[in-house]
Amino acid sequence: MTHSSNCDSHADTRTAAASWIYAASFEPNQLASLLNALLEELFPNAKLDDATDIVKLQGKYASITPELIDAFIAQAHTDGYEITAWREAVLRVLAADMLVNLKTQSAPMTEDAVTRITDELGPKWRGSSKNACQWLSGLRTRMRKTMRTLTLAALYMRAYRPYLTFDDMREALQSLVLRSNDDGFFNESFPFDEFLADDGSINIKGRFVIESAMKFFCDIYPNIDRLDDIIQHSSRNWRVSRMTTIDLNLLRIGVYELMIEKNASPRAIINDTVEIAKIYSAEPSRKFVNGILQQVCSDNRITMG
Repeated sequence: MTHSSNCDSHADTRTAAASWIYAASFEPNQLASLLNALLEELFPNAKLDDATDIVKLQGKYASITPELIDAFIAQAHTDGYEITAWREAVLRVLAADMLVNLKTQSAPMTEDAVTRITDELGPKWRGSSKNACQWLSGLRTRMRKTMRTLTLAALYMRAYRPYLTFDDMREALQSLVLRSNDDGFFNESFPFDEFLADDGSINIKGRFVIESAMKFFCDIYPNIDRLDDIIQHSSRNWRVSRMTTIDLNLLRIGVYELMIEKNASPRAIINDTVEIAKIYSAEPSRKFVNGILQQVCSDNRITMG
């Protein structure tokens, strides 16, 4: 299958899912016949099993709830534009794709699908949808940054307190988010404030980010020895044992994404990791972390694309 046909399939699948959600807002009892007949005819390139997973929030979307999607897209309803049932359906599909894995590259393809869906609806609707995509992409970026930051905190805690259970670590991460509003607790770049409700409790987006961080930690931790070997091989002048705990764990996160997970572009992974190093580590760490990750890419023939 060519790149073009992949994009067509992705766009048709997302358009089919949006059409299903739209139809459900009017005729919920007609979904079976709509899905089995009309959608298949209208969107021949669609993967209807994938569309079903998006609509029903099952399969890989099972960790996402309708309430989370509501909270995620709330700020995308730009003032001055009508919130139509069709626009809502499209945004729900976009939100589900963005949330299913905060680090994947599915969002740009879904944004392309949104553009294709709205091309025939006129400049006002098209501009509104593009604006919504930008809002959601910004929130997704902040959620991704928060998830990586919390994963770094979890790895840091485990390094010094190996006896902590996963439940202990989850409570500790919750405490970090809750304390983020305390004066002087973290610098202004700390990204947790929008994950708190008005009453100071952790909101649904915050709970999702914490659980995503715990899952990311559980993915990384069993691979630490392998990750350290990769880091050591690409570190010409520093032994892993001499690296600061924060720098080493940032490198573990970056190398895991580059070498094992491979869900995002190497350039994006390195940039995000270096941005966190600038906030939470010493001044020279930005160049240090960047240099090691660049060397990992070179040693393992990973193109920056």
